[in-house]
Amino acid sequence: MQITTSRTLQALVVDDDAVARKTVAFALQREDFQCDLATDGEDACRQLDRKHYDLVVTDLRMPNKNGHALTVELLARKPRSVIVVHSCIDVPDLARDLMLRGVDDIVYKPTNYAAFAAKAKGLVLHRQPLLRTDAPDAVEANAPVSDASATAATEQQSGESEVAAEECPPVSVEDIESKRAIAADVLPVSKVALKVFELTRTECAARELGAAIECDAELAKKVLSISNSSFYRPIGKKITELDKAVVQIGLRRIGELTLAAAMLSAITQRKLAWMNAATIWQQCNSAGVAAEHLIKQGSHASIRNDLVLISILNFMGRVVLGSLYPDHYQKMIAQCQQTGESLRELEQNVFPENHAEALLRLRNVWNFPAEICKPMSRILDSYSELSQQPEPLRRRVELVKLSVFVGKLAMSSWHSWDLVEIPPASVLERLRIDAIDRVIEDTNRDTQTIVDTTPNSTTASKRPARRTNSMPTLHYWNRSPAPFDFVARLIDGMDFRIQPADASNLPMAATIVVNCSGLSKARTQQELRRLMETDIVAIVDCDGADELEVDCQVVQLPASYGAIRSVLFKASVKLELA
Repeated sequence: MQITTSRTLQALVVDDDAVARKTVAFALQREDFQCDLATDGEDACRQLDRKHYDLVVTDLRMPNKNGHALTVELLARKPRSVIVVHSCIDVPDLARDLMLRGVDDIVYKPTNYAAFAAKAKGLVLHRQPLLRTDAPDAVEANAPVSDASATAATEQQSGESEVAAEECPPVSVEDIESKRAIAADVLPVSKVALKVFELTRTECAARELGAAIECDAELAKKVLSISNSSFYRPIGKKITELDKAVVQIGLRRIGELTLAAAMLSAITQRKLAWMNAATIWQQCNSAGVAAEHLIKQGSHASIRNDLVLISILNFMGRVVLGSLYPDHYQKMIAQCQQTGESLRELEQNVFPENHAEALLRLRNVWNFPAEICKPMSRILDSYSELSQQPEPLRRRVELVKLSVFVGKLAMSSWHSWDLVEIPPASVLERLRIDAIDRVIEDTNRDTQTIVDTTPNSTTASKRPARRTNSMPTLHYWNRSPAPFDFVARLIDGMDFRIQPADASNLPMAATIVVNCSGLSKARTQQELRRLMETDIVAIVDCDGADELEVDCQVVQLPASYGAIRSVLFKASVKLELA
């Protein structure tokens, strides 16, 4: 059935290339659009102030105001036009950013103009069905659509996201306690895994543990796969017997691994709507591996008991809370995506205790050992808060926090709502970690081997091959006094191409990202003043960063991974469109 419109559709074509402007306009006119033309973003804004358009087609790279800036402005207007980006700039991160912001379509040059115009018309009619003569409530031909009606339609379309981002009602301790009985159903852990874990805390022979593991066929496969990974078996014959696998991995470690594997399998099967189960799988594995390497490098064998388990359980509390309160988490995640806040910040406003403490409240369901309670309860404390804790508690918790951070950093495995909390150099020194770069690389290598040899390893996403030529570029200057540049490693994992720069070799009109973490406010200001004529993104962790006497955009650490990446991506877009 051919669909006709009840009035002439209005389109604005924005492109500094005259041939491209006229070609797009000609194709749209064949689909009943009346077209106006603009040569750049500023010209387009002047015309948009005078007239509403059903469709705006814009290029990205243009003088005066580029297409990305124009698009951001268009998205804020009400009633909003259908927005189609028509460009030769094929950058995956740029496309993702535009689509997440709300752009309706992106079409790359060279173009099939007939199909392009037909699709654009379909987008407009889908957005505004009252313009269709076949719609049940179609208006008379040439009758204008009022701003009030269009605004109401826009608000109706955006209503879902507004509801999703509404504030969550607070949860009481009593409410969490009342759900203790259903916790086992929320995170169904294999009884065999629990038995194995209990056996490893007694004097138990490897043969007895192997026989216990054999009672769960799926668990037995996981243990054999892990024991044959290069992390546990760098050389030698393949292990096919469970008692030998127990010896290879170690009695204490086998208990932690079996319990972790059982929990991870449970959350993978549940597939919480707001959580990427593959990311959690990878984060848990990498945290455990990082803990092993940190313990070895810092000679912390005397306090190693349960550190790997605590590193892994760190993630489970959020899984449990998210399963018990799915509506709360859906709303919090929506708010994180809109505001750039971390999930931890929002959890503090909703729950009477953090997710690690909530898991401990339910620990009797799984019979976790009592000695993990204190370290678990402090796992989300900041490093400055931990400095007030006695030894060895402080050192144990710092090792766990560092394990979780290094695991995510090594695998570039983050949720956008994860909080990025970079460890101070003083903590690495206290923990005797003098080669953190080696820990990161070893964690990356060994986590890959464990994940890749585990059954159902397809659930754990591997990082795709990097296409360096299509990665957005960032000019970067490291002014941090820390011996290792965590910020550069973090940015590299976000798939940006880093171009080292400083005050003396920065190209004109470029944006520079300056790592000032570890510097005082006064020293940060001193460093940034060297770039006074430059567009600056300053990454800082000092107090009073919001009062810096320098004109720059500030990323105050700790911050959410998504917020950091968003700021950096905007900086790279400015460079791409310059």
